Amino acid sequence: MTSKESHPVVLKLPTDIAAHRAESLFAYVVNGDGKLVETVPFKAHSAHLQAGANTLKRSRVFVGGGVPSEVPAGAVDVFALVRAGYYQVSLGSAIGNEIQIQHLPTAIGPVSELYFCEVQGTVNNTVTLNGTPQSGPVCKARVHICAVEWYFRWPVWLRPVVPLDVLDSLKSAVVALHDQPVKAKRTLTSAKLRKPLPADLESQILASTPATIHDIVAQYPTILYPYFCWWEIFWPWFYRVVEQDVVYTDCNGQYDAWLVGWGAPVEENIYVWVEASIGGSWVTVYNPPFPCNTWWNYACGTAIDIALEDSSIPPCNCDATVVDGTAWFTAIGQYGIATAIQQDVTSQYAPAGIYTVGCTNLFDSNQLCPFGSELDLYLAFGPTAPA
Repeated sequence: MTSKESHPVVLKLPTDIAAHRAESLFAYVVNGDGKLVETVPFKAHSAHLQAGANTLKRSRVFVGGGVPSEVPAGAVDVFALVRAGYYQVSLGSAIGNEIQIQHLPTAIGPVSELYFCEVQGTVNNTVTLNGTPQSGPVCKARVHICAVEWYFRWPVWLRPVVPLDVLDSLKSAVVALHDQPVKAKRTLTSAKLRKPLPADLESQILASTPATIHDIVAQYPTILYPYFCWWEIFWPWFYRVVEQDVVYTDCNGQYDAWLVGWGAPVEENIYVWVEASIGGSWVTVYNPPFPCNTWWNYACGTAIDIALEDSSIPPCNCDATVVDGTAWFTAIGQYGIATAIQQDVTSQYAPAGIYTVGCTNLFDSNQLCPFGSELDLYLAFGPTAPA
């Protein structure tokens, strides 16, 4: 490496750019993995990068407005910059350690308004107690909010190259559709039989190469994605899943997250998976195959409710303190279920908590459970505590 190749690079804007516009722009350097590694503001039409010429050979440089502070730092990567319409600088025009940008698109300038998307829902769990199904919220569950994208929507240089053996597997799977049409499991958009592909599409796939398969997929996304979602081998080559936020459920099992973006609003495809604290450790309790369980073209604010049936998830006591030596119970006798205590919904204290008024086998979704402090229960054990 020559000494010049290790010297920092200076990026220069066209001289016809107005000074106030130049001062609003930034240079963004992303590495070979697409991660943002450097952000430098322009001053007097120049941005002095820390990266040297040799480093930039393995990097990409973009020019655009500043990223709003509300956008999480981890959300700014090469995909976000491309989506926001930032200008990619050609590094082939470098002279020594200086890159002179000849022209800049007129649309490049201060960042447009932010856009927000609310993702919310509930996590509930159903277990069988004394032969009766009992449902309740899952408190303090850790909910992972992810965005799912099709790789074919990105420029060619952002798409992974499909290996020949993976493409051969795709062709074999297409041929197999002739012999045994498979009944698709219900997805969010399709609950019908998977039929053989249209003849013209099948012919194109069978004649495809690693260089052409993305363009074919781009022409027929609505037809192909119900198939791809059940062919796991193709997921890494056609889908990109990025975790956007991690939130926790409250005492009602409710979770709420806000995704933040900038530039032109995009259609969000949302996938959610969940962990629960079991025995002091985080355990994944909901993690279905993501393409089949993705909310494609998600309508922001729509409830994504998750219903579990996992007896290992502890009941939700919402931080209630349990004194050492106390006993928890699930029923009184054969019919009095603890979560079916009658409560007074007309109480003046209802906003703060509904009072218990009796111990009956009452099931009403409008009433809270379990019962409160008005019922004192004493348990008497023999020489051996019950299992």
